[in-house]
Amino acid sequence: LAHPFFADGAAKEAEGAEETKGEPETTEAQVNSLAEGLHRTTKFHIAAELGGPLSLFDDPKTTAADLASRHHCLGKTPLHLATEGAHHEVVAAILAAAATRNLPTVHLDLKDLLGDAPIHSLLKAIEAAATSEVGVTCLDALLATLNVLGAEADLNVVDGSRNTAFAIGMMSSLPSVRKIVKEFKMKSKFD
Repeated sequence: LAHPFFADGAAKEAEGAEETKGEPETTEAQVNSLAEGLHRTTKFHIAAELGGPLSLFDDPKTTAADLASRHHCLGKTPLHLATEGAHHEVVAAILAAAATRNLPTVHLDLKDLLGDAPIHSLLKAIEAAATSEVGVTCLDALLATLNVLGAEADLNVVDGSRNTAFAIGMMSSLPSVRKIVKEFKMKSKFD
């Protein structure tokens, strides 16, 4: 990582290390070290925001409380941060870990201090990316994340502005989002 906190990453860049394609992988040691220095978050929040490592969520020592933790300055759960960052692999890992730990799905819809569940945060991030020249590059990853989270999310959950996730999705400027949300809503009627 090219961050002063991760001295070994900065040293490699300073030495003119060979560039790699894509973002460098984050290690558990880096995440644990960063979590120790931040008192308003957990290593699960950091891993979710950075996109891994997935091994933290697969670890048998990871508890349901870790997955649903709101120990974040804005009351976000790791699932909020993974969805907002378009880290669909992390979202899938959190959902799988929650299922194996019998975490009630209501905990996956915990709201942050703004009143948003992870599905609201994701739909709002998609809309922001769709209407921004900068955000277009991450739109595909956000849509992939919607396909992962949308299958499990409660589309009837209401945000801080009293909008359901379904309503937010149907107001999207992107026809693909409206289609995905409508498909998940229809599927949930038959479950």
